[in-house]
Amino acid sequence: MKEIIIICLLFISSCVTPSEDLNLVPPIAEPKSDFVCNEPYIQVGSECCLDQNKNKICDRDEIIEEENNIVECNLINPFTCRYAKIEDNKIIISLKFLNPEIAFIKTISFPSLDCTVHFNAPESEWIKDPLTDYSYILPLKETELEIPCEITEDYVNTDWEISYIIYDDGVPYNDGLRYLYDKEDKTYGTLLAEL
Repeated sequence: MKEIIIICLLFISSCVTPSEDLNLVPPIAEPKSDFVCNEPYIQVGSECCLDQNKNKICDRDEIIEEENNIVECNLINPFTCRYAKIEDNKIIISLKFLNPEIAFIKTISFPSLDCTVHFNAPESEWIKDPLTDYSYILPLKETELEIPCEITEDYVNTDWEISYIIYDDGVPYNDGLRYLYDKEDKTYGTLLAEL
């Protein structure tokens, strides 16, 4: 029995005591570089790579996330808001006029943001009515407009108003068309955005 206990003790002690000569994991070698990258560059593999924002990621490998704001743009006929983009100092909207007549936008306003824009076109863009010599803008079917507006909040919820003039689609007159004033009107909508 004494022999069995001694054998067991030897067996257990040999399992517990680590061997100094046994090297199961090779040591991690520090990479040796033959060159040095100066700021704003960092070493990636065997080359230097630009890292302007100092986040230790090569700029060419970074994923650039575009600023994405959620915009809901609603408008009552005869216009539709195709898209809208809101920035710190302006609102960009794309409008489409849905009716067959011609429209001339006079003003666009966002009352709760205290922003109003009056549109005046240069005379080179006017169409002349040969009978009345009344001048107005070229037909608006689809256009992108920039409205300067200071936006200080991260969330925008505003009504907006478009004041416009409608002319008929044009009737033949001599060698061209004659556009007749039809009416002046307004349309309304809402603009919601999370910046």
